[in-house]
Amino acid sequence: MAVRYCRRRREAFPALGVYKKLLIRGNRFAGVVLVGDASDSNRYMDWLRNDADLLLRRRNLLFPEPEKDRGASVAEVADSETVCGCMGVTKGAIIGAIHEKGIPTLAQLKECTRASTGCGSCTGVCEQILKAVAPDFEEETKKILYKCVPFPQENLREIIRSQKLKSVQQVLDIYGNGTGCEVCKPALSYLVDVVWCGDHEEDRSAHFINDRVHANIQNDGTFSVVPRIRGGVTSPSELRRIADVAEKYHVRMVKITGSQRIDLLGVEKSDLPKIWADLGMPSGQAYTKGVRMVKTCVGTEFCRFGVQDAIATGIELERQLENLYTPHKTKMAVTGCPRNCSEATVKDIGLVGQEGSWQVVVGGAAGKNVRKADLLITVKTNEEAIEAAMLFFQYYRENANYLERTYDFVERIGIEKIRKETVYAMREQKRDLLRRLRKAKALSRDAWLEREAPAHPTQFVQIQPMESTIQ
Repeated sequence: MAVRYCRRRREAFPALGVYKKLLIRGNRFAGVVLVGDASDSNRYMDWLRNDADLLLRRRNLLFPEPEKDRGASVAEVADSETVCGCMGVTKGAIIGAIHEKGIPTLAQLKECTRASTGCGSCTGVCEQILKAVAPDFEEETKKILYKCVPFPQENLREIIRSQKLKSVQQVLDIYGNGTGCEVCKPALSYLVDVVWCGDHEEDRSAHFINDRVHANIQNDGTFSVVPRIRGGVTSPSELRRIADVAEKYHVRMVKITGSQRIDLLGVEKSDLPKIWADLGMPSGQAYTKGVRMVKTCVGTEFCRFGVQDAIATGIELERQLENLYTPHKTKMAVTGCPRNCSEATVKDIGLVGQEGSWQVVVGGAAGKNVRKADLLITVKTNEEAIEAAMLFFQYYRENANYLERTYDFVERIGIEKIRKETVYAMREQKRDLLRRLRKAKALSRDAWLEREAPAHPTQFVQIQPMESTIQ
């Protein structure tokens, strides 16, 4: 049994973006596909585990009845069931923490249990448990950055700007607890960076391990190295260098990624500077909250359907924005026609080629939740399309919360307001956004090509795990 928002209902749900498909065999639940809305996943998993007879529930298979008892959905979940899959936190552990610690807010629940600090898909369930269990439940209005610095991020931006605070430690000394933690310091580092467009005092202790060694740590303690391959276009000489490096340093796996790049996996920490030197290629920034890539199709260069030059436009867009930090990772794509081979409509920023124009779309997602990007503007030329993408990019950098992806940001702010303050803004406002972006770009650096001496003697020392003494 499947429901699609077909033509006769499209007017009622023009942008809902939801697809649900259920498989029923002999009044028994056999499977489900949920796209765009996974809020009923617990209900379906419960049916699957218990081999429930659905004969009397057929009216409400896809959409449950309005609950008379709002706590019923929480009560139906067993205490032993995992609520937060990312952190492995059960319903029982959450209830226990609420009682033992007297937790009234979602922020405190996250701090105590780590639930809802991963992908965030369990946030609604965690809030429902809080409402059902916590006697002093408090609905959060403005979310503070963290207890170390008890101010909302929008207030901190103005504090940093107005008082000319150019280091994380200055903010912590004046408005925080003086020391900070692994949660607040990376966020403060980003805020200081974006307010001053890169003209600030860098603090290595405020960065995650990936940013300190400019590579992505893996589950076995080794690292992955991803060179920048702009627009997915490489050359025989680059491929030879990558192959030579992979053989020389005994790289365990060489993988073509879904982003049209090449990933060298299983690299020892101590080999990282030598690999960068031998590659002689820019960093792909696969390890940081920043610009990842611009995926392209071949466009008019080779494709018989292409109506716009996707390759040249994508490479130029990547050159304009690479090495810049963002609130969360930022993925982009340029497609040379509406067939969308580079999947631009599910990227943070996408350029879709039309006959004689470009559509610029923003806020797409293709992860646990799928979201089609919103149309920002339609323009005639490549230059206008790149400028529109840059305006949104800088607006996102300056206004999003740290660790907020573009798709959450667009939904929170609203595409109408974003258009009004970017592509439809007065010329002076647009000029100021682009000026700040270009200043940050001018001060950015490539961690691989502009190598410096290790900031700390152990920066690239591989720490071996201690052997167990238990026989």
